[in-house]
Amino acid sequence: MNQEVIQMLVSLACADGKVTDEEWQQLKRKADELNIKHEILDSLVKKELSKQNKKEHEQKNLSASGFDSAEKDLQSGFVKSANENLDSGFQNIENKESENSGFVHDTTKETASGFKSQKDNKTENKENAFFTNVSLLSEQGAMSRIFKAKRHGKWVVVKRLKNEHKENPSYRSLFYKEFENAYHLNHSNIVNIYDKGKDSEGLYYFMEFIDGRNLSDLIKTNGIADGKLIKKIILQLCDAIEYVHKKQTFHRDLKPENILLTYNGDNVKIIDFGLARADDFDDNLIKVGTPKYAAPEQKSKGNTVDGRADIYSLGLIFLEILTGQTKSLHPAQKRSPELAAIISKCLQRNPNDRYSNCSLIAEKVKKLEIRDIKPELSVSETQIDFGKVGKFSKKTMLVNVENSGFGTLNWEAKTTGKAILLKVSKKNQLEITLSPQQVGNVNETLVIESNAGNQSIQISGIVFNPVYAYSKIALLGIISVLILVFAIRFFSAKKMKDNELWHKASKENTISGFEKYLRNYPKGKHAKQAEILKNSLSKELKLWNRAKEKNTDLAYADYIKQYPEGQFVDKADSLREILRSTSEEEKETAFWNKVVKFNTIAFYSDYLAEYPNGKYAIKATVAIETLKEKQSKANAQTTTPEASALETVKMFIRDLGNRNFSRAFKKTKNPQWGDYEWFSSNKGFGGIRKTKINNDNTYLESEEGTKASVHIEYISFDMENNNEKNYKQRFYLRLIDKRWKIVSTEVLEKKDLN
Repeated sequence: MNQEVIQMLVSLACADGKVTDEEWQQLKRKADELNIKHEILDSLVKKELSKQNKKEHEQKNLSASGFDSAEKDLQSGFVKSANENLDSGFQNIENKESENSGFVHDTTKETASGFKSQKDNKTENKENAFFTNVSLLSEQGAMSRIFKAKRHGKWVVVKRLKNEHKENPSYRSLFYKEFENAYHLNHSNIVNIYDKGKDSEGLYYFMEFIDGRNLSDLIKTNGIADGKLIKKIILQLCDAIEYVHKKQTFHRDLKPENILLTYNGDNVKIIDFGLARADDFDDNLIKVGTPKYAAPEQKSKGNTVDGRADIYSLGLIFLEILTGQTKSLHPAQKRSPELAAIISKCLQRNPNDRYSNCSLIAEKVKKLEIRDIKPELSVSETQIDFGKVGKFSKKTMLVNVENSGFGTLNWEAKTTGKAILLKVSKKNQLEITLSPQQVGNVNETLVIESNAGNQSIQISGIVFNPVYAYSKIALLGIISVLILVFAIRFFSAKKMKDNELWHKASKENTISGFEKYLRNYPKGKHAKQAEILKNSLSKELKLWNRAKEKNTDLAYADYIKQYPEGQFVDKADSLREILRSTSEEEKETAFWNKVVKFNTIAFYSDYLAEYPNGKYAIKATVAIETLKEKQSKANAQTTTPEASALETVKMFIRDLGNRNFSRAFKKTKNPQWGDYEWFSSNKGFGGIRKTKINNDNTYLESEEGTKASVHIEYISFDMENNNEKNYKQRFYLRLIDKRWKIVSTEVLEKKDLN
């Protein structure tokens, strides 16, 4: 990897057939960083210059040497300037004392297309352009334009400041620091930054092109299905971030969109060190990355932000690739309890409670296995022998069908045998009944088909005719017949009682039922199966009794986790709801007390929107009607508007959320919104539903005479794009016939929440 990086830089420096003194100094410093000897560097440069000179001879466009007329260094073959510069060659971008930007490749004489101007050398053609095959990528940065291009036949990614930020000192400085943050990094899981420059379009730098996709593209509804791939991603991320932290640099904006996976090998490549900070950077640097993945200390001013903020972001990324979401650890505990514990420690609010470095995480992850999202079919019996069964009689056996993997198992039992009756007594239990109509041997195959594959169960038995047996006994005489008939009836009754009691016990599926069967038939045909089912129910009952003694949400959740299809699952769910309802009632009561304190139509309406079926809903409705009646009387005596500008805007947003477009349309006076058909269509406001107002950030900005403006923040569900959005808007209103009418709006901020 080091050899490839230095070879790329040498090719870039020798592209014009010569190497300036400044370029040579930079190559030497980069070689020292990569532990490459100067003798090897010198050999690479001479070889590249020889290749360029040979090419120029063949084209007959350049002089035989390809070097400037300045004094040459006989050992290296590089141009020497009068005053050799021993600095890094990376001058400050904001230095206005010199026209030189401080970038290695100063191509300010190139045209906007990336080709050199014909004024410099009329014989040069497109092969002399610094970049070729330039195209704008679909994914763009917040302050930068990102291009894909070729440099010496190799694909690279070029990053440039957007036009509107070129003259802004803050953006230029941040762009420069973005380059510096990543340029010194050399790791297999971090995108390599090759060089920077300046041309007629302004500042740019270019980096390694990765043939891959964003990590976010691999994350499905339940996360990434392949457990081994998750482990590989985590270990490579830990290795890369540990390397970055040892360089005293922190990324501060880790998220799936800043992590690439190569198509060849699924290897991690971390990008975008725009918010990275070394220890000696100013405290004025931006501390907050992407809010969804930012650590708590990044969201408040005055906090110290270090590498543990990156560990918090990694915890959220680990949770998302494991479960497909970042809000709850519960799904992670089901799939991998060990990894869930690691994630939990990463996500502690106090940085001191998190892991101090990524190597500690990697040590633990190496030892664990992560389950694939893949159900596995498992049956308790693959061969069932019904033994001897009388013609026209019935005999039943039970088979447990279970999921020993992870995910949802869907199954169905099928058979072609006419004498086999199938019934699913429970979700995980199959009842197989042999009801023969003909005498002979029974050899049938039962197939359980599922989304985890198929499983065959071999069924065998012997069907006999009791009547034929009776006729043979009749030959022995009347006495023998009577004795035999009595014996047959006695034993048949006993067998029938065995089957009847077993069928009853199986149907009840209780410990007492199986114990009763075992007491009466300790060596019966179903004794072994009865013993297994009794023990299974005993363990379940013990766990259920412990849960009832503790009577906590966690205890009931533990029972449901171990016995998701258990006989007490419904009771456990009900008790959990009862335990949770107490806290919900307290929240509702606190909300209601706040509403009563302010005693306005807007607050009562907020309560009804939040708790439409709440215990104070009737009181809220009566209060609204009372206030409206008082307001109506007051309007009859004065010129005061029927509703304030603030309440008008709030009611407008609620009407949209409740899809009452007719009432919302009446609150407007904007000719650009057209008629009601357009207003209620998806092109207008018809795509909005389920709005929720943030009262803490909603207020009257100004009100002068018949004009007013209102600031409002709310969340709405966009039906057309199928996602939630957070809006900050300013509404402008006018007082017309004692009513405030909305005449125009201004969108201040719009964010996708999904």
